[in-house]
Amino acid sequence: MKHVREQNWFAVGLDFFIVVVGVFIGIQVANWNAGRIDRSNERVYLSALVDDVRKDLADIEVTIAVETTRISALDHLIRQATGASLPDGFDSARGRIDIVAFPPYSEFDSFDIGYSLFIMNSVPSRTAAYETIINAGGLGLIRDTSMVREIQEFYARVDSLEGFADTMQLTRQRFVESMRQAGISPVDDHSMDGLVERFRGDTDMTTAAKEYWLFTNFHLRLLSGHQEAAGRFVEILEGGSER
Repeated sequence: MKHVREQNWFAVGLDFFIVVVGVFIGIQVANWNAGRIDRSNERVYLSALVDDVRKDLADIEVTIAVETTRISALDHLIRQATGASLPDGFDSARGRIDIVAFPPYSEFDSFDIGYSLFIMNSVPSRTAAYETIINAGGLGLIRDTSMVREIQEFYARVDSLEGFADTMQLTRQRFVESMRQAGISPVDDHSMDGLVERFRGDTDMTTAAKEYWLFTNFHLRLLSGHQEAAGRFVEILEGGSER
């Protein structure tokens, strides 16, 4: 005001310049600090997703091992009980669906036959980190739009896998119920030869076993695809968190 009253326009201009520069620098510092916090949060979010998916991969590995033993045991059980081989694939509107490759049944497998037949090892997909990101609006902090799309597509796959697991559980329940009706309990001491004798001539049990065998095949295919996708997903996330 003193400079204005004195009509010292050079001093007025200098004052104005100092104020503008000060405000500009203050805004830039605030933006830089906010950006630094956003980058830190982005790395935290991506790291949390990696931790969840790595744990899922360990569960998938076990589930694939259990289901491989199951489909092998069911294949042997059905063939011995019925005297007929199961198909090696099916023709559908989407083309040929082949049965997954699995080793021949071995009584020395690391998984007990009762466990592999009666217990359904589901994959407890961990979505806590993803849900936290969604609820906090964290997807907007991820700068790479292609990575955002990868995240959304991966968890859409997780939802699809969980939906099929529900259907798989129904086929398991029908299989277990058919054996319960025949007086076979999951806590009994089972041998393959003994189960073959119980299944032989029992249409309900062999039909339920075939259905369970088929859905185990479908589930194994989905799990194998998901395992591969999860491995790629971790690599993508780790690449983003290092930026």
